[in-house]
Amino acid sequence: MRTTISLGVILLAAMGAPNASAFTSTGTLERVTPSRNEVRLRDGDAYRLPAHIDLSGYRAGEKVHVSWDSQDPSILSEGSDEYIRLLDATSIRPAER
Repeated sequence: MRTTISLGVILLAAMGAPNASAFTSTGTLERVTPSRNEVRLRDGDAYRLPAHIDLSGYRAGEKVHVSWDSQDPSILSEGSDEYIRLLDATSIRPAER
C-alpha cells in the first residue's frame, strides 16, 4: 500500500513539473536582433529564442508575450553600470491590443 501511494505521488509530481517552471513576460520590444534570434524588452530583459522561430515580423515598439522556463539567466554588460538578464525563451507572440 505504501509503495502504491508513493508511486502515485511521484507520478502526479512528474505530470505537473513542466507547467511549474513556465513563465510569461509581457512587454514592449525595445530591440529585435533576428541574426541572433534575440529580443529585448523595454524593462531591460533580453530573450534568446529557438532557431526555428522567425522574428522577421516583429518590430521595436510592438507589445509581446515571451514565454520562458525557470533558469539562471546569463548576465550581459551594457556599459559600466547597466546589466541585462539574457533568458532562453521558448516562444513569442503578439500581445492583445
